[in-house]
Amino acid sequence: MKPIATKLTVVYISLIIITLIDTSQSYAKIDIKTAVGIWFYDEGKGDIAKDASENGYDGKITGGKWEKGKFQSALSFDKGDTVTAVLGSGTVRNNMTVLMWINFLDLAGQQNYFSIWDSSNNRYVPYKPVENIFRFWSNNWNIPSGFAISAKTWYHVTNVYDGSKAYIYVDGELKVSQSAPNFSLADNQQTAWVATDRGTGFLSNCIVDEVGLFNVALSGDDIKNIVTKGLARATGITAVEPANKITQTWGLIKSEGIVKFKMKRVSKTQKTWGVLGMPFHAFLPPLGTTVPSWLNFI
Repeated sequence: MKPIATKLTVVYISLIIITLIDTSQSYAKIDIKTAVGIWFYDEGKGDIAKDASENGYDGKITGGKWEKGKFQSALSFDKGDTVTAVLGSGTVRNNMTVLMWINFLDLAGQQNYFSIWDSSNNRYVPYKPVENIFRFWSNNWNIPSGFAISAKTWYHVTNVYDGSKAYIYVDGELKVSQSAPNFSLADNQQTAWVATDRGTGFLSNCIVDEVGLFNVALSGDDIKNIVTKGLARATGITAVEPANKITQTWGLIKSEGIVKFKMKRVSKTQKTWGVLGMPFHAFLPPLGTTVPSWLNFI
């Protein structure tokens, strides 16, 4: 039978971990209800890109290859590959934000790396023209960023429309803010595509990661928060499944300096940890054990 003190110590450790996990994910400032869809592309396999928002607009992958991305896995698109997400009716109107990490593998021709259409042929289309800058297009306007793009380079690009102005941000920095005539998608069925325009036009050769579509104009501070913290943490949505969440959370905790450890070997089954300056003994759970099963392990 294990000593009572040891059992209490392990419970204490577990409670610290649970608290730190909750703390590390609780400071999101972006209202998740404004998200139309959030696609992390972290599945790493299969032909469905899960929508992590509460709307469940999962994307159907056509072509596309899973590979290492900016964060975990991403989708690589040859020209003709796409992800199609059938959205609801009137999900985006005259306020919107679309953002993602993108890496163009070649720069040949015009490449429309995202498009959202309604059933009346109105659409928002962020794209890369032949002059290799980021542009943002609608039926009523076509806004240049002036920012030159290089091949095989990761960029975080955000396109925003607030009903009167269009904005393009690159790596969290505003590149253009320009007056744009009032434009709106209709209150009917809408569909979004990645790496193509409506699935067949102006095809893209690129790698894409962490796509977010919102029905509001996010602020510059929101966008910087997403670039620096990542889309999952900025929105408060969990991008990592429980199978490896505990390992990744410890990595996050240590890298952010939330808690620091001092370890020394005492025996094959026991270690002394200094957590927040308070040393104590604990039997460690098996590698990969989640917090709930760790509690059962005591």
